[in-house]
Amino acid sequence: MQRKSKWSPGPGVRILGVALTDDDRWVVSAAGSTIGICPDCGRRSRSRHGCSNRSLQDLPVQGKSVTVKLLLSRWRCANRKCERRTFTDRLPSVAVPYARRTTRVVEIVGLLGHSAGGRPGERLMQRLGMPVSDDT
Repeated sequence: MQRKSKWSPGPGVRILGVALTDDDRWVVSAAGSTIGICPDCGRRSRSRHGCSNRSLQDLPVQGKSVTVKLLLSRWRCANRKCERRTFTDRLPSVAVPYARRTTRVVEIVGLLGHSAGGRPGERLMQRLGMPVSDDT
């Protein structure tokens, strides 16, 4: 039996725990990187300013929906000459800012929605374990 899983929603994400809820949904607890890199000056920072939580819908497992509870850090820029004082971890390969779904789910939703249409796409996505509305 393998104890340590190498599964991850994307690069730069550490899995903290996985749980199956009472309503048959998987919840994955994850965290971002331990070091921040300023997007303006590129300098590394270990000075944490705070934390924020994001919930992302991810690909289903065994037909059950998966929610990734992602803990992201807010960092202080260590460069005194940089105009940006604080910045948040960005994970563009996992999800774009303010998104509620991972990029791999967004691709599937876009393909299925374009080919099947609104309500048929909604029913099919529900059966696949990725619930979306017909407007999505």
